[in-house]
Amino acid sequence: KLLETVRNVAITRGPAGISLFKEGGSVFHGPATVSPREVVDVTGAGDTVTAAIAVTLVAGGSYEEAVSIANVAAGIAVAQPGVVTVPHDRLAAALAGEGGPTKLKQRDELKSLVEELQQNGKTVVWTNGCFDILHVGHIVYLQRAAAEGDALIVGLNSDASVRALKGPTRPVIPEQDRALVLSALECVSYVVIFDEPTTTPLLDALKPDVYAKGGDYTVDTICQEERRLVEGYGGRIAIIPGVEGRSTTNVIKRIQG
Repeated sequence: KLLETVRNVAITRGPAGISLFKEGGSVFHGPATVSPREVVDVTGAGDTVTAAIAVTLVAGGSYEEAVSIANVAAGIAVAQPGVVTVPHDRLAAALAGEGGPTKLKQRDELKSLVEELQQNGKTVVWTNGCFDILHVGHIVYLQRAAAEGDALIVGLNSDASVRALKGPTRPVIPEQDRALVLSALECVSYVVIFDEPTTTPLLDALKPDVYAKGGDYTVDTICQEERRLVEGYGGRIAIIPGVEGRSTTNVIKRIQG
């Protein structure tokens, strides 16, 4: 019916992507670039698609290219909370096919994402850890930490960092695999890997609104350098109760018999 009055029609179909119906009868289906489990907030997705298609066509791209680019742009948008813009560099990186977990970000990119969230009135929560052999204690903790704000960023100890903390037999799970598992959790917004002995450099760069630590800590036993930094810029410290008896060490002991 629409093709009786216009030459081409693009219809967004949620998780099925975008279908393009062209004059002459040809049909092109552009698949979505994110899975339903990665979707955080669909607000503004349609506007993102419209903008991406319009810009691509004005730049001389084909309708098929416009639909493909719009799918990628929408995928970036819906994987973030609230109404967001999709920067050119993030779109270019996604189109180039960067591998790895979808929520794993480099520091510079993460800083831009945090700034966007805070400019849109969102509360950013930070926590960090090894998360080696993810168990129910980790899940409950991360869910509770995420409830402290609108977006949860997880600082993930690198393999070298875990070895320095836990000994030469750890981690059991390598960092890229640990990042992928965390990336699959709905409560986690972004993941960043770090090597440093403390997260002070990351906290200084990102300045999250909330700094969350597990219930085995108190405000006085957390890293005091990190505490002073967070309190210095006006951030809030949240001590999150854990699940007693649940730990990676206990899991390993049970496996070993």
